[in-house]
Amino acid sequence: MAGKRSGEPGEPSGEPAAKRACGPRDEEFNGARFKALLRDPAAAAKGLETFVSVAKTLPSPQVYDVVEGYVKISMECAEIFKLLDGERKPESEMLLIFQALEAILLRTASDLSHFSVVGMNIVKKLIHSYMKLVYAALYSENYRMSRGCLTLLSAMVAQGPDSARDVYSHFDFNNKYLPGLLRKGIKKGRTDVRMAYIQFALSFLIAGDNALLAQVVHNKSISKTQKVRFFTAEVLLHIASLYRWNGITDVSPEDLKVPQGSEEVGKAMVRELVHSFLMDLCCSLKHGITFYDASLGTSGKGGNVVLLHFLLGLRTATEDEMVADLLVNILKVCPDLLNRYFKETHYSFVPRVAPAWMDNVKLLKKIYEAQPDISNSFKTSEFIPLPNLLSMVMVTTVPTVCNKTMLSKGLNLPSTAVKHSILSLVSMVLRRALRNIEHCLSEETWQRSQIYTLPAVQEFVQLYREAVSKVLPDMNNLVAVWQSLLKQKREHTDGPAEKKEGDVSTVKAMTETEVAEQHGSDDAEMLLLKAALLQVICLYQKVVPHLVARSNFDFSKLLKGIVTEKGLREEVPPVLQHHILKVALELPANKFAWFRVQDISETEKISGEKSVFYLLMKMFVTSTHSHLKVSTKKLIIKVLRDSGVFEYTWKELSIWLEHLDNTKEDQKEAVIQFLERILLKLVTNPYPYTDKAADLVQEASMVQVAVFKQDSDNISIPVSHIDDVLDMVDVLVEGSDGFDEAIGFSLNEDMIIQTFPFSAVVPAALEARNILLLQSENGTVADYPQLYRFNQYYKLWIPKQSQEPVFKNHKEVSKEPTVPLDSVFATLLKRAYERGSNTLLEDGVQTKLRDLASRIPPDQLSLAVKHVLLYLKSTVENFSSLGKTLGPQLVDLYVDMLNILLCRCNQIKLEHQQKQEGHQADADLFMDEESLMTEVSSNDKTLEDALTLIFRHPTLESWFLALELRSIPQPGLKPITVKLLSAHLNSGVVQLLKTGAPILQSITRDHRHVLAKYFEAITRSVLQELQTVGKDRSLVYARKSQQLQALEELHMYMTAAQLKEITLTMLQLPEMSLTSQKSEKSPKIGKQLSYYGQILVQLLTDSYQRHPQQGELLLCAEHIKALGKLMSASASKDLEQVFLQALQSEPVLALAVGVEVQAHCLAQCSHTSLAIVAMLIQHSRTHLLQFELWCLSSATGKCLRKHMESFLPLINVYLQCRDLYGFSRPATVQVVKPFAQAWIEECLECAMPQPDGFCRTWAVADAVSRVLENSEELRSWRRCLLSACMKALVAMYSSSRDESRQEVERSMLLRLEELLCVVEEVDPDDWCSLVKTGLKYRYRDETFLKVLNVTIQLLYKKESSLSQSLVKLSKLHMMVTQHSLFLSTILRSTEEDGTKIQTRECVVACHKFVEVNALGLTVAALSSYDPNMRAAAYFVLASFRSHLEGARFREKSQLLYLLDAVQNGIRQPNLRFTFSLTLYIARVAQQMLKPGDKRENKNQSQEKRKLLPIQLVNEFLYVLVRLIEHVGTNVDVAKLTEFFSTLRSVLEYRAVVVEAFKEMRRFTANDSVLSSRELLLLLHKWSLVSKDLQLQEELQALAQKCQNTELLKNVKYENKPHAPSHVYRQTGKKNEVEEDDAAADKEVSELEKCREHLNSILAHWDPVFPAAPSTQGGETLRASEAGGESVAVTCASIQVVTKWLVRSLAGQSLLREQDVSPALRWLQQCVLPHLAAAREMLGDETLRNNLFKLYSRLCQASSTSAGLSRELSVLGSFMLQFMEEQGPCSTFHELVKSLCLSARTEEDADKRGDLSCF
Repeated sequence: MAGKRSGEPGEPSGEPAAKRACGPRDEEFNGARFKALLRDPAAAAKGLETFVSVAKTLPSPQVYDVVEGYVKISMECAEIFKLLDGERKPESEMLLIFQALEAILLRTASDLSHFSVVGMNIVKKLIHSYMKLVYAALYSENYRMSRGCLTLLSAMVAQGPDSARDVYSHFDFNNKYLPGLLRKGIKKGRTDVRMAYIQFALSFLIAGDNALLAQVVHNKSISKTQKVRFFTAEVLLHIASLYRWNGITDVSPEDLKVPQGSEEVGKAMVRELVHSFLMDLCCSLKHGITFYDASLGTSGKGGNVVLLHFLLGLRTATEDEMVADLLVNILKVCPDLLNRYFKETHYSFVPRVAPAWMDNVKLLKKIYEAQPDISNSFKTSEFIPLPNLLSMVMVTTVPTVCNKTMLSKGLNLPSTAVKHSILSLVSMVLRRALRNIEHCLSEETWQRSQIYTLPAVQEFVQLYREAVSKVLPDMNNLVAVWQSLLKQKREHTDGPAEKKEGDVSTVKAMTETEVAEQHGSDDAEMLLLKAALLQVICLYQKVVPHLVARSNFDFSKLLKGIVTEKGLREEVPPVLQHHILKVALELPANKFAWFRVQDISETEKISGEKSVFYLLMKMFVTSTHSHLKVSTKKLIIKVLRDSGVFEYTWKELSIWLEHLDNTKEDQKEAVIQFLERILLKLVTNPYPYTDKAADLVQEASMVQVAVFKQDSDNISIPVSHIDDVLDMVDVLVEGSDGFDEAIGFSLNEDMIIQTFPFSAVVPAALEARNILLLQSENGTVADYPQLYRFNQYYKLWIPKQSQEPVFKNHKEVSKEPTVPLDSVFATLLKRAYERGSNTLLEDGVQTKLRDLASRIPPDQLSLAVKHVLLYLKSTVENFSSLGKTLGPQLVDLYVDMLNILLCRCNQIKLEHQQKQEGHQADADLFMDEESLMTEVSSNDKTLEDALTLIFRHPTLESWFLALELRSIPQPGLKPITVKLLSAHLNSGVVQLLKTGAPILQSITRDHRHVLAKYFEAITRSVLQELQTVGKDRSLVYARKSQQLQALEELHMYMTAAQLKEITLTMLQLPEMSLTSQKSEKSPKIGKQLSYYGQILVQLLTDSYQRHPQQGELLLCAEHIKALGKLMSASASKDLEQVFLQALQSEPVLALAVGVEVQAHCLAQCSHTSLAIVAMLIQHSRTHLLQFELWCLSSATGKCLRKHMESFLPLINVYLQCRDLYGFSRPATVQVVKPFAQAWIEECLECAMPQPDGFCRTWAVADAVSRVLENSEELRSWRRCLLSACMKALVAMYSSSRDESRQEVERSMLLRLEELLCVVEEVDPDDWCSLVKTGLKYRYRDETFLKVLNVTIQLLYKKESSLSQSLVKLSKLHMMVTQHSLFLSTILRSTEEDGTKIQTRECVVACHKFVEVNALGLTVAALSSYDPNMRAAAYFVLASFRSHLEGARFREKSQLLYLLDAVQNGIRQPNLRFTFSLTLYIARVAQQMLKPGDKRENKNQSQEKRKLLPIQLVNEFLYVLVRLIEHVGTNVDVAKLTEFFSTLRSVLEYRAVVVEAFKEMRRFTANDSVLSSRELLLLLHKWSLVSKDLQLQEELQALAQKCQNTELLKNVKYENKPHAPSHVYRQTGKKNEVEEDDAAADKEVSELEKCREHLNSILAHWDPVFPAAPSTQGGETLRASEAGGESVAVTCASIQVVTKWLVRSLAGQSLLREQDVSPALRWLQQCVLPHLAAAREMLGDETLRNNLFKLYSRLCQASSTSAGLSRELSVLGSFMLQFMEEQGPCSTFHELVKSLCLSARTEEDADKRGDLSCF
């Protein structure tokens, strides 16, 4: 076999290496020979040396594989391990042994993997038997021994995941000498100890189990500091060196993305493992070695030094993608390293024409592009001064290596690639700065900020712009680059330039043709460079506009060359044209000479001068690209709008341009010249034409007045002279505020349309056209047919008496017999309208119009909407002349077309959204993300404009429900005509609203203002109808009115206030209006809801789904009564659901529900109705009593048996709440008896045998058992339960044989044991089934066996006759002992018992240890001066601590807390405590076991207590009050709790002192301890910390109402505390990004404690009124009188405090007497005595609702607490006084008052509480 290979033919001459190693005369060195040598003590060392030398050459086909030979005959390697036994061997021999084992392990981990068992045996023996030898070698002074030991450990780990886990679990990584191995090096360059140590660490990583990652990096018990000390920069760099690993390929390529069998598999695997490990270690704030620096490195602290040195050592980041990824992610997590890294890095960023520099810039961009778009500095929870904030934001905005000099130098280099890199770098900086600026200028973001105000952030933006501009090149530099690119191409510069490229003056003027030729001849690289430069210019305007403003360059020169008089040049690439247009659109108008002639050559002057504006219009009409055409159109409108002439009429310009674009090609030039001439004239001298436009508008208004015979003052437009408006154009540019004040009205959209129906272009164009007509000779109609047709068309809107003949001599143009079905919507609609109504109503025309409207292009939508609205308006105005047939049809047609156009708008919007989401936009070069977003926003704007045009149109707004509201817009119409027109318009508008409302809701947040008038009309008309129905009960409408239909279909878009008003009015309708009578055909059905009732149910359902605001009751007591009566009178399931939702939302409403509602619900027996009953009995004592009376009725038992499953939840609720109230009522046993009897009859057959049903109803069974206590039915009830329990267990064992429901089974077994102990008898059949099934399927179930044992002892008694009928004991014994699992179970239980006994012995003496003061003695030893004594005491305490954790006694948790406190106070090893401290600790431990002594000591302290002087207490209080002003919004909640607790304690102590002074009849000055100002400031601080927005709004309203300047200042500048710069600096651990959930829970708990303290603090405030309110004639002092203002301020303050106190108590999870009592005493003593304050409270609906809620909660809680019962009485008295302040009371109120007053004399607390409950 393998041993004979040396003699095989073909083998090279010479002896093998193995033989040469053994000598020529030795026999062949094989496994047997090696084994024999190891057995010979004298030859063992020689054999090991030979084995190691041969193993280093293996595997090799020329050498005998001695390793394989040896492991075949010695699987245990016993001969090698025997050498380790006995006396200690010399280090040289130990090294050979380790090397031999390493050689075997390396082979079994690779090509000899089929011998992996051998490798695992070696690993286990080493870690279990020889670790002492391993440690001795590892920490030896001999570096060769340390290195050999480390390589052996690496080979052990390499065996696989199991071996890696074993080594890691047994190796001591905490040894203090371990880090010293990293300092052992060899100067000779061989593999040293450090490298071996790194390899050992990495072996865990490559083992495939990630042991190093899981056990070290992710180990929470290892602190970050320990990890940093372990993973030094040197270690990390050694690990990173494996990115270039070039070892043996011995891994599987299955999970790697490389070809099968490739040599790169091994490299790829190692690289991925290393990368994954380093990413976890260096890029995780939670597990890694990174510390978060909130200041981003600007504080000067040198954090993350290890990572910095590691990063500086990564020198292949520009070559290796993985290294670059690691570098980028580390700097992303640790941005504080950015500045320091680039200051110390070896990479050079000085611009030069070199590939290395390009790679460096790419890495730089990659690093900064990975940083967050918006700086994390804005997310801080603390105030940072603006200069410091600026430094932090600049860290991630501009790299430190980028400055003006560096960037300018790069732009001046002749290399295109360098220029492009610099521009991309500048673009990256500007884009990041732009995102930060946009974030800062977002009002919504900073409105609710608790750190910064909007003015402060705006100030920061200015500082930020200036800081960014300081590192950027000037705008003239960019212009010079642009011009140099043109010059560079012109001069064909392949070498260095003759002149400096940055010099603008050296660039000669070029003709348009030359520029165009250069643009057209650009290669792709040059083209992208120019595009990048233009993009940067746009970003300059957005980010640093002041740099653009400083430039005096005429940017209109950029258009030179891309367009000429003939139009766009085809040779110029569209991408360049696009970016030039973007620059023109972005930059301000004063940077362009639009209406001035550019520099042109002498030859071009011959053809005439053309302005840039002319070229723009030429560019617009000749552009064949849609996006270029749109951009050019926007630019033309922008230029004209910026001139100031078209401030309100700029939208009209798009119509002129659209018609220009639609002009025939041979006529476009003439139109362009015509428009240029009139627009140039208009811009240079606008006033004559604006005056003419104003005159025309005024003349039209007067004509309209004459037609309708109305008062001219009412119809004339508010502003008759537009020139007066134009005189104030400067004011208009800044804003319309001054303009509004000057002319006395708000210039809204409607007013603009009335004032400026058309622009001044119209009279200017007409004047120019008239001049042209006059210049022509003998013009006739035939010469100008278009003018004639236009005259005939617009005459349709001019009254006949006002028409003037324009064309005197003309021939009538013949009309075609039928209207040609044009393909353009506007053309077809116009031609059909001209021919009259009959033509419009033709089927073919209508069909074609609808079809064209559904496919209309987006750019024609707005005009089409206006077109249809014009015809609709005309039709409505002329409705009386159209007749009853044509008029309604035309109205329906126009409204239907509007609906189609709306749907088309929405369709276009959705299509563009899909394109954007699917990235299916045009693939043009210049269609970047910004262009797509602009296109989408323009589509949204078109849709929004269309919606506004339609719904804000006066015709639709004024006519909608006008008849119902009795406000007809057109007086004089016949009633029949009005009714017909109104009906059709109402129906059409409702359809439009159904289409438009959801669209508006989807595109804008505040959509209601567009539809406000329609919803208001619906509300008013519905309310009028309901009031009419309520007054006349006999009035019944046959069908729904149009306003009710509108309400039904549109209520989901109406405001909550409108719906609430309608809902409450409906609830007040008589019952007969809300229900319909029984049907004669179906008398069994009963009453049904009328359409009023159906709409009411719908409104209520939707309103509860909207979740009303906190503190707002949707329904009051009267309304819930009405709703209950309505539900009782009808059989509506929907109404039941609404009623249940009302009770669930506001449980206090149960007190107002009548008992007839409960009777109705019990009769229904549905799930919803019984849930209503459950809510009623849970929250109302009256309903609880009524339910008990129902249970006593004779028919109850039958009903229960019929609906057992439905009644179970209700009975469960009753049994839970029955004990809450103790007032007189029937015996509970009698109440439950019918239910128990019904259940006993049904449970064995239905519910109980089912395990799930048993578990659900067990709580009910327990409650029934408690109720049946001491009754005859109890024993039969328990027998029933016992039988059902046994059957349920049998069923469960049979169905769930895998013990998957152990918890349920255990609970049932315990119940079975409990019942057996009481009943002591079972059914024999049930018992037999349980025993057989249990032993078959639950033989190893410990709980089952224990219960079986207890049961046998109970049932098998000698005197028991029952035992004779049960299974024989002998048979039971046989069933247990002869079971197949008997032996294994016995053996296992024996083993476990030994462990359990040991555990019990460990913990049984802990209580005794403390009780006999052994713990105190041990603690006292900690004060000893003998260090050995202290060490022994520490050892005993540590042992006691571990034993205590397993103990079980009452004071365990307190003792653990005490020991933890002691442990946390130990700051150094073997610390000595003071004797007094140890005595105190021992005494505390004793008091924990004897709390009675503690209370006695406390009482003796109170008896001997001495009070501090009042002056000292006041000093304490003064300091604390002053500290309120310095409470920051970012304060630690735990510290705030301490502060509130201290303030509360001082206030309470002061109250005790003052009371003592009063008892001693001593005088105290200034009883008031908190002023209104201090109290409101305290509440303001709390509102910020707790984020109580409602309280913030109330305080702000109070400050504005009372003009409290100090509070206003705090509210306004709440986010700008005057904090020093060091406040925001925090340690990394405190500000880690990933927070623990436990911390959040703790914060909530602390806030709750703060709230409790604040309740008590507020109760110490005694409001001070200026003087007793003087009354004159029974009236109190008014706010306008002297002193009245202070009274108003105090009352308003009381109201805010009261609202918060009551709301806080009502919403508290647990009501306690110590919280409620101070608040109620304060209300009674400090609020009610002041009439003005009480009246303020009475006027607040939210406060009354919260008082009602608090009263209801106290009613429920008073039954379990005598203290709360007393407080309920106090609150009852308080509310009675409240009722008296409301005015005259009814007889019922007087009875309630007398009843409550009588309750005060009752001695029984329960009766007193019951009476006050009424």
